[in-house]
Amino acid sequence: MKEYWTNMFRNEPVYVKDGDYYFDVDEEADFFDEEDVKEWRERSFNNNWKLNGELINSFKEPIKDFFGCHKEFFMDIACGPGMGLIPLVLHNYPDRKCLATDASSLVIEEWRKYIDKNLSKYHIDLAQFSTRNIPIKSNSLDIVTSLLGVGSSAKFGKDDERNVINEINRVLKSGGYFVTVEGDWQDFDTIEKVFQLWGQPVWKGMEEHSDWSKRFGECGFEVINSDCSYCRYLRPEDNELGEQAEKHGMKIGMKYTLYILQKK
Repeated sequence: MKEYWTNMFRNEPVYVKDGDYYFDVDEEADFFDEEDVKEWRERSFNNNWKLNGELINSFKEPIKDFFGCHKEFFMDIACGPGMGLIPLVLHNYPDRKCLATDASSLVIEEWRKYIDKNLSKYHIDLAQFSTRNIPIKSNSLDIVTSLLGVGSSAKFGKDDERNVINEINRVLKSGGYFVTVEGDWQDFDTIEKVFQLWGQPVWKGMEEHSDWSKRFGECGFEVINSDCSYCRYLRPEDNELGEQAEKHGMKIGMKYTLYILQKK
């Protein structure tokens, strides 16, 4: 890991592997197995890096415009096997320095192998840690990015979500930016009906809630821009809920919005 990143950490890692920092938080990560790894190696990593996805491409121009004006280092949280917004940023600005982070050690290990083999020309460092307890010093970063990172990290309800957003706010400098894409379920009545027909309780965290702008504002952020969004229906290949919606002839809408937020 480059010195400009190591100087920002407030805690020592549990261990270092191939120069990457690990904080031993796999219990907080999404579960992945060898079948997932096989998919990443054979298809997903290449597709993600080549921007072969309608969601990320929906935000190509505003991300390009933002990073054209803001040239500082940036950190992506909960990057997952898609590496968050990093491929989109580096596609336009290949010299930009970034830190890709996730709670899964498997994700970090596999990205290290892929980067060393295919992306060595870029300035990408890696670290494994939880967004609930970011081991970065307060007021250290100019920019944090995320692609669905807050929603995917906050697994235990609204208090957990607030903690994640507060941690992001803490590590940003005054006036720093959080650039994130977050999703909202549309038409909650339909969602409840599908679960009822399925004979399952509604998944934890899917309950109706206030919009993201309000939630970010409550944690010390000002919304600079939230004009860009992308909508589609849940598909059977997305998850079991998508399968059940199709089975019962119903459509569940999903809306993804790009938020450019500034720390107050």
